[in-house]
Amino acid sequence: MVLDEIHKFPRWRNGVNGLFDIKKDKMSFLVTGSARLYHCRKGGDSRQGHYHHYRLHPLSLSELIPPPHVNDLELLMRLGEFPEPFLAGDTRTWRRWQRERVARVVDEDLCDAEN
Repeated sequence: MVLDEIHKFPRWRNGVNGLFDIKKDKMSFLVTGSARLYHCRKGGDSRQGHYHHYRLHPLSLSELIPPPHVNDLELLMRLGEFPEPFLAGDTRTWRRWQRERVARVVDEDLCDAEN
């Protein structure tokens, strides 16, 4: 079962814990989301041994088709290191993605962290 951006729903932790307790022998779970998932880990029931926390980093030059070429570095510098705008390959997508990212961090993540 894949649950993406589940932290946007009220009481998501209780729901995931309940599903896991009932279905853990029959299915695997993948819960994805933003840094807010990490922030939400504090407090509540300990799920030690029930999950593994992975942090996904942006693309690096060495992850591009080897061996990297100088043009790859220029493209990475122009379109950024996040997969969506980089793989789209155009600056219009990169600008839209950047605006949305800044809005998400400022309007949502910082406000949630303050609360």
